[in-house]
Amino acid sequence: MFLSFLSSWKALLVGVSTLAISATPSPIIINAANNPNAPEISINTSTSRNWSGYAATGNQFTNVSGTWTVPNPTVDNHTTADATWVGIGGIRTRDLIQVGTQNVVSSNNQIYSTAFYETLPNVSQPIPVTVKSGDLVSASLTQVGNGQWQIHFHNNSTGQDYLNTVNYNSSLASAEWIEEAPSSGYTTLPLDNFGSVQFSNCSTNLGSLQQNNPQTITMINSAGQALATSTSVGSDGTSFSINRSSAISVSPNPEFDRNPQEFHRHAVSVGQYRENPPTERVENQHLDVNDTRAPYTWRFFHR
Repeated sequence: MFLSFLSSWKALLVGVSTLAISATPSPIIINAANNPNAPEISINTSTSRNWSGYAATGNQFTNVSGTWTVPNPTVDNHTTADATWVGIGGIRTRDLIQVGTQNVVSSNNQIYSTAFYETLPNVSQPIPVTVKSGDLVSASLTQVGNGQWQIHFHNNSTGQDYLNTVNYNSSLASAEWIEEAPSSGYTTLPLDNFGSVQFSNCSTNLGSLQQNNPQTITMINSAGQALATSTSVGSDGTSFSINRSSAISVSPNPEFDRNPQEFHRHAVSVGQYRENPPTERVENQHLDVNDTRAPYTWRFFHR
């Protein structure tokens, strides 16, 4: 059922944007004063408008894997979405290969869950494995030859399995374990209330998640409030959780609510991050880069 739905919607909204992150010399304090139920956090790494989770950099990554439970988002009469995935590339690069799951909550309160893989800048491809909220799934990407990648997706709850090899030139520059607010073209969709996502068995070719010295990424809204935060890596070195706050991501979009079938996945999207102190601007013909609010500088990157 989910596959026919995805096919008719042309692989909607797997929403992946490349992201640039930067360690900061001092913590960024996110004060959720406008929403007392949203957490106030202090982090020493990075914030993003569309990613939350962990990323490892500084090495050559030829494998990434992880296991998670497909989220069970709440419904609120608006179209919202989330995506959960593991990937390689995408941190300060234009390449990204990834595999994961997504939920789209329609304005009539139906939840559509699908599995996908994507090789930027190509659009996402559906994986013919049925998934639903609450399923325990595992995914991995492995370089098996020069420019060849094995994509493995397994639904542990049903036993369904998918294995495929694709050609893709990767920078091998980073590995990620991410919960994302998907995008349609240049528009980030409202992040659904996914509750909590539990990752386990996270590793790369270099060892466990903890052995990769990963950086945490916190998703924030335009007011600087935390939308999704990651826990510390567990004592096993491979597990962590991503928790949704009560802060609002973006306002509901009436056009999205009326026409969810228009949410086609595009091959161009944008990742954003903010860093302190500000650095150079990167010109982007599609966006206004004249935001001079100190002490932060916004940088925009095409996928």
